[in-house]
Amino acid sequence: MFASCARIASRSVFARACEALASRLESWDHVFPDLYFGVLAMTAFFALIVVGFVVYFAIKYRDDARDKVGAPIVGWMPLELGWSLIPFFISISILVWASMVLLHIAPQNTSPK
Repeated sequence: MFASCARIASRSVFARACEALASRLESWDHVFPDLYFGVLAMTAFFALIVVGFVVYFAIKYRDDARDKVGAPIVGWMPLELGWSLIPFFISISILVWASMVLLHIAPQNTSPK
C-alpha cells in the first residue's frame, strides 16, 4: 500500500523521505484500516442509535392537537453527567488509539541537523 508512495515520489524532492516513511509503514499496513474502520464502525453505531431514537420519539410524541403546552423540564444530574462523560471518554480513547499509531510511524530522531 505505502510502497506506491516511493514509486510515485521517485522523481520528486521528497523521494528519500517518502521511501523511508514507506518502509516504516509497510509493517503497519494492518493498523491503519483497523483504526479507520474502528472509528467508522463507532460512528455508524452511534448514528444509527441517534436516528432510531429520533424516529421512535417523533412517532411516539407527535402532536395531534396543536394547543398543548408542555410541563416545565427539571434537569437530572446523572443523565446530564452521563451524556457528557460517555462521549468524552469515547473521544479520548479514539485520540489515544490514533496517537499510538501516529507515534509509532513518526520518525524517532527529529533533532535538527
